[in-house]
Amino acid sequence: MIQLYDKSFVSIRMHFLTYTPQRERLIVLLWGLLFAKCFIVEHYVQAYEVPVNSWLYVWGLSIAMATVATIAFWRMRTTEQLPPRVPRSLLLGWGICLAAAALLFLVARLTPLLQLGGLPLLFSVILGGGYSWQFLHTKARLDGFPAVGWWSMAGWQLALDSDDALLAFGLGLVALVVVSMACKLVLEWYAAKAAVRALYRGNELEKK
Repeated sequence: MIQLYDKSFVSIRMHFLTYTPQRERLIVLLWGLLFAKCFIVEHYVQAYEVPVNSWLYVWGLSIAMATVATIAFWRMRTTEQLPPRVPRSLLLGWGICLAAAALLFLVARLTPLLQLGGLPLLFSVILGGGYSWQFLHTKARLDGFPAVGWWSMAGWQLALDSDDALLAFGLGLVALVVVSMACKLVLEWYAAKAAVRALYRGNELEKK
């Protein structure tokens, strides 16, 4: 009887750990670090007139590698056949934000209508809208802080030169995306650890 209970307990523990959104957080953390690096390096490429094709070596290769990693992750995720944990309306909101950002990036890359230095302001507005939408769904302080931060960044971008805007946006990604996401990972890890400890204690009490 105890053996059957132990198997059930292990199954519940694995089920709980499988459904935690840690891996999704890590993918967001990866992209946040990637774009922070790209914007900061692009600032120095333009400020010091480094003779390098930044679209290829700074942006293209980095985005290509991160895309391959993301595709591999989602292929693994779909084989697990786990239900989505994020509300569809929230996914839709972020999907619209990402599509708008991708479109602006392509316009800056392929046409003279928009310069790269003008992207930080527009991206700040998009991220401010995305995090505001997320805060309305989660009511979490860790989502409200980036929302306020990105709207403040958008206002600050108006007073910056294009070169400095790239650096400020890159540092903003570190502070408002990477650090914020890292805090969520740490808090969720402690919450998961406490939950598993509680399950162990419950198991021990049942055995007694």
